[in-house]
Amino acid sequence: MIIILPSQFIKGVELFNQEDFFGQHDIFEELWIKSEKNDKRRLLYQGILNIGVGFYHFKNGNLNGSKKQLQKGVSRLKDFYELANNNKYRLKSKVSSFNWLKIFIEESKNWQDWLTNTKNYKKNPLFPKIELFNFPE
Repeated sequence: MIIILPSQFIKGVELFNQEDFFGQHDIFEELWIKSEKNDKRRLLYQGILNIGVGFYHFKNGNLNGSKKQLQKGVSRLKDFYELANNNKYRLKSKVSSFNWLKIFIEESKNWQDWLTNTKNYKKNPLFPKIELFNFPE
């Protein structure tokens, strides 16, 4: 099955990577709301949205909100990734696999684990980036 990601998706990724977590929220929320209930991309949109909101909460000192949103986001992205792999989904774009998503999930999960286990929130790791086009097929 071929999955087409709308151009708004790329804009949302760009805002996420610029750490404009408020702006990315608006884009991914719109994509999510406009998608059909049975559209599997909803998990992808919601997952990235949740992770961005988690980082937004972290930047504003809401650690509990951050943990909850990261947990939701990682869970949704894992579900989408598993669904994509099991059904052999391919992207209709320059990169056709979901290798980038696997890396992003791992980095986001590492961030979630750090947030749960650390006592020194001032030395936080860098926020992960969504690198769509830097992975071999």
